[in-house]
Amino acid sequence: MKKYSILHAGLGNVGSEFARMVFDRQDHLAMHYGIQLEYRGVFGTNRGLYREGGLSRAELESFQQRAKPLSVLEYLSKADEHTIFVDTTASDDTLRYMITVLERGGYVVMSNKKPLTGSYETYYDLMVNYPGKVLYETTVAAGLPVLRPLKLLTVAGDRITRVEGCFSGTLGFLCSRLEQGVPYGKAVREAKALGFTEPDPRDDLSGIDVARKALILSRLMGYRYELSDIQVEPFFNPAQADLPVEEFMKALDNEDDTYRRRFDTASTAGNTFRYIASVTAGGITVALTEVPKSSPLGMLQGPENKVVITSEYYRDYPMSISGPGAGKEVTAAGVFGDVLSVFLPS
Repeated sequence: MKKYSILHAGLGNVGSEFARMVFDRQDHLAMHYGIQLEYRGVFGTNRGLYREGGLSRAELESFQQRAKPLSVLEYLSKADEHTIFVDTTASDDTLRYMITVLERGGYVVMSNKKPLTGSYETYYDLMVNYPGKVLYETTVAAGLPVLRPLKLLTVAGDRITRVEGCFSGTLGFLCSRLEQGVPYGKAVREAKALGFTEPDPRDDLSGIDVARKALILSRLMGYRYELSDIQVEPFFNPAQADLPVEEFMKALDNEDDTYRRRFDTASTAGNTFRYIASVTAGGITVALTEVPKSSPLGMLQGPENKVVITSEYYRDYPMSISGPGAGKEVTAAGVFGDVLSVFLPS
């Protein structure tokens, strides 16, 4: 029986669902693959639980109540080649934890985009110094398999010329509602009420999260872009960027006419709008973009994500990958899939 230990940062919605999957599948992995998957530590901001012999499901479920101050680096320094560090946070501060585990021969699995979207030098060092040790499929489109096909095409000698797509279920929902004639302000409030947006919807409407995803794709394609190189058009009036959240929510209706005219004009020409990230050798753009309703991206509805890959091999008929690009279950399943790829044959 081969034993692997999990050290986990971020027990939020996705993290909690991932933990449930680990405990639910422990017996199956042991019986069919001879793998013992042990939850050894879980960490929050300067707090956590750690046990050399592994944590129980009950201990993880009561994590918030039982957590105590501890030195995370002290416990990560005990990592070895059978340790998997899982990062399901949205933190800027986990890269140092990853390096500690990687230097001791362990693996890193992340849904957190920020460690991959700092400087290009940091990204390059992470990938070159620890080849095959850093797994991050869920950073771009949750559970959708987007990064793996790109890697395989590149290894096979293909040249990727363009990757574009809709990578935000929240903004996809908003585009669909506007296309249906729902006023902009009402559509944003609907998205917030359904839990599609952050407490401050501008965190989604700014497009920065989509820009991070596009940057990860670009670096996988071999480009040396930085986040500051990306042209990002926010999906709200920039003049409202500094308003308190309550005032911003009230001011949303002021933009109803602006977006209504844009969608009506596009519809007259047989087009619609989608919030699209586009990556080419010429740069990265992230913007509300007019597309034909009959196009792969124009046919998207609701929070569905889609990526369209154009390459020398897929020049006349680009490869399309679509499905739910958000949700704790599909994201956690993608993280779990990356963990399994550490020790199971692909």
